[in-house]
Amino acid sequence: IACSAAGGTHHAHRDRGGGYCIVNDLAIAATHLIAHKYATRILIVDLDVHKGDGTASLISGLQPWLLSEHATIFTMSVHCQENWPLFSRADPHPSNLDVVIPAGASDTQYLQALRRHLPQALGAARPDLVLYDAGVDVHENDDLGHLLVTDYGLRQRERFVFDTCLR
Repeated sequence: IACSAAGGTHHAHRDRGGGYCIVNDLAIAATHLIAHKYATRILIVDLDVHKGDGTASLISGLQPWLLSEHATIFTMSVHCQENWPLFSRADPHPSNLDVVIPAGASDTQYLQALRRHLPQALGAARPDLVLYDAGVDVHENDDLGHLLVTDYGLRQRERFVFDTCLR
């Protein structure tokens, strides 16, 4: 397990920044690890309250030319329905698994969705490495988050993610 407190710049796209992000550290790390054969199958778990649109866009654009049939990067984004980026039509940047949480969701709703979908993502990706963006903007005191996850809910989330991924 390695952690970075400064990561999660998941809105940066190939040709532009977005959402205060200019370089997509998740996509760069994942592609570097694959290109240098440190990993073959990577799962990016993005639990920031905002959708990881840049990561989804970058990774889906890389699949045909960088990744072989044996090397894959699977993206999972769990995000609030009411947050930026909002898409009025079909989502132009879908993750492999997008889980939309309604505004005002509590610990119970949030954790139920995570408990249902993280094992699904792990089963689909079968990763040998997980990159985890553990955004804390889901917290009830975050003015831009629109969710009501408490300190207790965040502790439960972290415990569940680490235990499930390590298992």
